[in-house]
Amino acid sequence: MTIFNLLKIGFIKMRLEKCTGYVHEKNTKARMTNKFLGYKEIKKTTKFKIKDNITDIELEITKKDWLRTKEVLCAQFPELYEA
Repeated sequence: MTIFNLLKIGFIKMRLEKCTGYVHEKNTKARMTNKFLGYKEIKKTTKFKIKDNITDIELEITKKDWLRTKEVLCAQFPELYEA
């Protein structure tokens, strides 16, 4: 719900056309949540730390994709999402 509402603010009130973010490759729950909301995984990036390498995945969603996902979610879960 939090990510959904943040995207709603960004795309509707702030008039953004695209939103990009990063998630750790091993964070399966975050990756699944973002995919559920319509994010697409774009590419992997590796950051070198002292102890080990950390791989992040760049995510992206466009306003058009979010609006499509919003319609599906609002139809499936009307009690959770405002149209």
